[in-house]
Amino acid sequence: MHLCPEKDVRGDLMQKGQILHELGKYTILNKKFFWRVVVKAGKTLSFNTHLNNQEVANSIYKAAEKYEPDIRHVESTQVLLLIDKELRDTTWIYVPSGSEKMPIAFAMEIRSTTRGSAIISYEIFDTTLLTISTEMSAREHNQQVEEAWLKLQRSSESKNWLRNIGKVSIESISQLGSKSLAQTDDEY
Repeated sequence: MHLCPEKDVRGDLMQKGQILHELGKYTILNKKFFWRVVVKAGKTLSFNTHLNNQEVANSIYKAAEKYEPDIRHVESTQVLLLIDKELRDTTWIYVPSGSEKMPIAFAMEIRSTTRGSAIISYEIFDTTLLTISTEMSAREHNQQVEEAWLKLQRSSESKNWLRNIGKVSIESISQLGSKSLAQTDDEY
């Protein structure tokens, strides 16, 4: 499989210094760094019911909109995720930050299991959310990406947003999962 920087996700850059090393490499090669980077992968949560991606996306959107009115959209999207030296084709529920000054997003991967669904959450440094002029040189572009990354590392606002949106999303899915379970019980 071939990775596409604007669409796919590099979870292999989570270790300290890896993003900066990759930025330096892109600059040396005179290219621009466009990767979405997984900042942190969360724990796996299991549900005893099969969850529908679109229902989950709608549920998270409604819950997130109450928490943060600036949320632009929540979408179900296919991505290739490179993590733990494995390339996975996966479906994500993707929630970008509503703030232009925070190039972060929250995502949840939904996997079907024999008993129901498993959900893994991800915090993302999403360089596609940066507004950088296309007329900049590769070096200037990558310097802006590096500044955004370093700012993100120090920002309590970003960390709070990610923690809160994760909490809201999990609560929303838990309610959806228990509602689906109750509907299944009623059918028998």
